[in-house]
Amino acid sequence: MDLSRLKKVLAGMSVAALTLTQVGTVLAAYSDVPAGVWYEDAVGAFVDAGYLDSTQARFRGGDPANRAEFVKLVVELNGGILSTPPAVPSFNDVPTGAWYYGYFEEAGKEGWVRGDGNCYGSSPCYARPGANINRAEAAALIVRSFGLESTGDAPQFVDNPAGWPVVHRRHPDSRRSLRAAG
Repeated sequence: MDLSRLKKVLAGMSVAALTLTQVGTVLAAYSDVPAGVWYEDAVGAFVDAGYLDSTQARFRGGDPANRAEFVKLVVELNGGILSTPPAVPSFNDVPTGAWYYGYFEEAGKEGWVRGDGNCYGSSPCYARPGANINRAEAAALIVRSFGLESTGDAPQFVDNPAGWPVVHRRHPDSRRSLRAAG
């Protein structure tokens, strides 16, 4: 993995951790980001790069991220929407007029979002864009979108849903592990 891709992966995982934990919130662009908070620089860099919407008044770092927000972030970190979305939605619950439509179509086409029960490419298929994303789902999306390889063991998160297959993920260039759902 080249250095540029590694930086994107680490930045993506940092934002994932920020949006999925119950911590105080972010940056001067947002009213709820305390100055000097440990993630201020990361959020500032993401705002500057256009990955986060600076027109919003609040970052909402203490709120759960929903699937549409997280999919948008991952697609943006991977270069944005690179192809014209189809006229007919791939997911029954992602309408063509929704702000997140192109993001889900791009993520589906790339194999990053598969829909409930890996239904992408069949109908009906549901992606649940308004549902909160849990760590297992976020980890699976990060692993798929950045092509990370499994190399070791990782801790279990208490919010992993029962019945999810769990795969241990560790990036070889870091000492930290990520336990992801398949």
